[in-house]
Amino acid sequence: MDIVRIVLVWILSIFLINEGIAAKDISPSKTSASIKTSTQSKAFTVTAQSDGHETVSPSPQYPQTVEAGYTASFTVTASQNFNLQSVTGTCPTGSWNGNIYTTGPITASCEVYFNASSNPLTVTPNGDGNVEFSPNFPVNVDYSNAIDFEVIAKAGYTLQAVTGDCPAGSMVGDQYTTGAITASCSVNFSATANTYNVTTTSDGNETISPSSQTATYGQPLVFNVTANTGYTLNQPSGSCTPGTLSGNQYTTGPIFSECNVVFTATINTYPVTAAGDDHVTVSPATQNIDYGATAQIAVTPATGYSAAIASDSCGGSLVGNTYTTGTITGPCSVSFSSTIDTYTVTASGDDNVTVNPASQTVDYNTTGQVTLNVATGYSAAIANDTCNGTLVGNTYTTGNVTSNCAVSFSSTIDTYTVTASGDDNVTVNPASQTVDYNTTGQITLNVTIQQARSP
Repeated sequence: MDIVRIVLVWILSIFLINEGIAAKDISPSKTSASIKTSTQSKAFTVTAQSDGHETVSPSPQYPQTVEAGYTASFTVTASQNFNLQSVTGTCPTGSWNGNIYTTGPITASCEVYFNASSNPLTVTPNGDGNVEFSPNFPVNVDYSNAIDFEVIAKAGYTLQAVTGDCPAGSMVGDQYTTGAITASCSVNFSATANTYNVTTTSDGNETISPSSQTATYGQPLVFNVTANTGYTLNQPSGSCTPGTLSGNQYTTGPIFSECNVVFTATINTYPVTAAGDDHVTVSPATQNIDYGATAQIAVTPATGYSAAIASDSCGGSLVGNTYTTGTITGPCSVSFSSTIDTYTVTASGDDNVTVNPASQTVDYNTTGQVTLNVATGYSAAIANDTCNGTLVGNTYTTGNVTSNCAVSFSSTIDTYTVTASGDDNVTVNPASQTVDYNTTGQITLNVTIQQARSP
């Protein structure tokens, strides 16, 4: 400091000599603060200015008055997270000692301007993969400033609260603005998949498990569906994305919104087939019957024939000419056979007529025969006949039999003619008569007696 003072005194002496002032009283041993001249020393105003990122003492509101050749000192403290960078202005360049800045010797009123720059702070954005954000890289930001990020959740996702160690900010639309940054920090963006309620509707012909469930966006759901007995599941419909039905399991397409799956089932139908032999017609020969129902078949045998069940997987019954199946649970068939109708032909005779056979079975539209044994001396005849037959000799033949019938025979005793005659002298009475078999007849004779002639 002594050297500085000596230099200052020397400079001042030169100045005073030039001004015509004796400098005999000036001595190098005098301090700069107590230098005296033969005239009054000049004083200058030194004003400090700041860019706002530091505090200066004395403050700019209080300029310093400094005598010529003297220096001015300022205590300068940078604001948080700022570093003093440069000193500009019109004052002679000075020097730093810690946070004290001392100007060069002042030779005129001047200003000293202090500048500070912010330490760069880094804000690092992070995402969970379900969001897109911009910028998507670490960003430098000045102290106490905020930074904006554009944040958009993936389709089907909803943004969650922003986390991280940066000061809390605010989200407006798709823009997130941090709080004022005072230290390097990170901000974390995340989104969760939306969930949707998926319901089901049934027509009552199936069971569904579960009846409703929650789906994550873009994911399918699986429903277990069992058709009621005798029913077959249809392809599901509804407002959900169509899926696939495999067995009793239905898998929806990807779910993107709340929706409903509609399940239906159709009752099974089974073919019932019927057939008859050459003498039986059936109607219908084929029909489709719902599960659990019954079917009827009209069975018409040819005239003179009767139908019967030949084989039957339908578990039915034949009543008259109507066949009714059992309860249908699957395909089945029934066949019918026929037998020719038979009828009873009965024959009888009176006491003098015996018949053989007295009863016989005759096929439809054929004839039967009855042999008559007539007592000796008797002849047989048809008494009553519903068989429309004929009697030839002792053999009776029916007409074509189409129903049960009967024939009865009566007998008449044989009669014979007894004729009588006489010669000229005999007359008979009666000359002819009819006599029953094995009975007698009588004839009265009238004889004429003639007298004998004389010779």
